[in-house]
Amino acid sequence: VSLSSTAVLLKLLQDKGEITSPHGKTILAILIFQDIIVVPMMLFTPILAGQADNVGMAVLSMALKGALVIVGVIVLARYAIPFLLYRIARTRNNELFFISIIVICFSVAWFTSSLGLSLSLGAFLAGLTISESEYSHQAMSYVTPLKEIFTSFFFVSVGMLLDLSFVADHIVTIILLTVGVLTLKSLIGLIAAKALSLHLRISMMVAFFITQIGEFSLILAKEGLSVNIISLEMYQYFLAVTILSIAATPFIINLSYLISDRISKRTGQMISD
Repeated sequence: VSLSSTAVLLKLLQDKGEITSPHGKTILAILIFQDIIVVPMMLFTPILAGQADNVGMAVLSMALKGALVIVGVIVLARYAIPFLLYRIARTRNNELFFISIIVICFSVAWFTSSLGLSLSLGAFLAGLTISESEYSHQAMSYVTPLKEIFTSFFFVSVGMLLDLSFVADHIVTIILLTVGVLTLKSLIGLIAAKALSLHLRISMMVAFFITQIGEFSLILAKEGLSVNIISLEMYQYFLAVTILSIAATPFIINLSYLISDRISKRTGQMISD
């Protein structure tokens, strides 16, 4: 529940031209941290499931895997990938460059999967390694059209996982849970933003933006279901709440401008009085 949707928020911030705004920069920093913290979350999942006979050894193994992944990503990002992309770019072959980007992504994903981690995590780390190259903008120009297509496929697949009869039978509970999640996340976001000494209006904007549950949460929930941490019923509740929170995001954000302006002005008047 703690994770927010990078795909949804980045799209909305880009459409509104607010990536470089004060609240946009703060939201982006939060999203990057959340995406990175998915790594230990994925590593801890089997331990939470009680699959490890020796918890100490399991934690040590997790730490070693995490260290190996981090070292591998640093080496790839600093040395291997920039050199490889430089050699490929010199051929001036666009098709070869595009195929190389795809191969790099699949290779890193396979590497993390071979360590017992998820393919999704590997794809994320592959993006990090490519982003450190001077050809990252060129790579992004090739990947962006695919991003839009696969993001659509991802959310369509999420919708297909949802059991509509389950939603109909538990609609009141699902709505209450969704309202509770939106309220809780907005309060925590407001406290976190104020802890950074941000202006009240900016803090409220940050709080409203990050209320939804993110796409990495769905991957974690699926992992939790596969190792029997959560039940199928709980998984359906989580899917329903996630989808509703994401669907409500554009409306919440549109209201956030009006609400944050009014409250910050009224608070400012009260302080000045």
